[in-house]
Amino acid sequence: MSVYLILAVIFLCLVLEALYSGGEVALFSSDINKIKYYARKGSSAAAQAVKLKEHPEWFISTSLIGTNLAIIIASTLATGLLIKFFGAKTGEQVAFLVLLPTLFVMLVVRSIFQHYAEQMAIRVAHFIRLSSFVFYPLAYFIAAVSRGAVNISFDPDKKTPSYITTEGLKYILGEKTQGSDILTTEKEMVSRVFDFSGLTAEKIMVPVSALTALPQTMRRKFWMKPRLQTACGRMFFMFRKRKRWGRC
Repeated sequence: MSVYLILAVIFLCLVLEALYSGGEVALFSSDINKIKYYARKGSSAAAQAVKLKEHPEWFISTSLIGTNLAIIIASTLATGLLIKFFGAKTGEQVAFLVLLPTLFVMLVVRSIFQHYAEQMAIRVAHFIRLSSFVFYPLAYFIAAVSRGAVNISFDPDKKTPSYITTEGLKYILGEKTQGSDILTTEKEMVSRVFDFSGLTAEKIMVPVSALTALPQTMRRKFWMKPRLQTACGRMFFMFRKRKRWGRC
């Protein structure tokens, strides 16, 4: 086998390893509600990703088989090639030095897949699904063992409660979901509830210097004028003797 062919096979194995391990991380980290949104829009890749998310034992077994095969083939070919050029002792040392930056690159790739989980999960869905058919006998066996272990550990009749994350709900209420029966004011109210926990007292409290005192005898139609509300920041007090009322 020529050197260039060996290098091409090693590079292909590294790419496959990145796809399998990164796809596994992306499918684990992705929000199924966001992927279902694209599936409802007609994306076949998103529909495949939803199926994989609903049956995780399939993509786990497929990713494990693909990752291990790619690592074994790439490491075997690389070690043999380095031993051929540098000898047995030096070749093993060079192989170890080459392995360290390769691991670092794989960590970076997995981090990218995790950061863009939904997009990457949709892109690798067809690849993982096709690979599951290629590895079907072994993948089916591993998936069956995993499913059996889960059924033994947990009650199969007990239903898992549905859930949605805060980010997923924000996404559903975002601009990309226009056309639903949820009013814009209702979306803003829910968004403010989520954002309220991140506000500081400085943004919520109004200093006394920003308050405006108005006499109680002033009629409502006067102090509800936009000009007056803008002047006092819609925060003022109405006084009568020692009692006071506030309005925001």
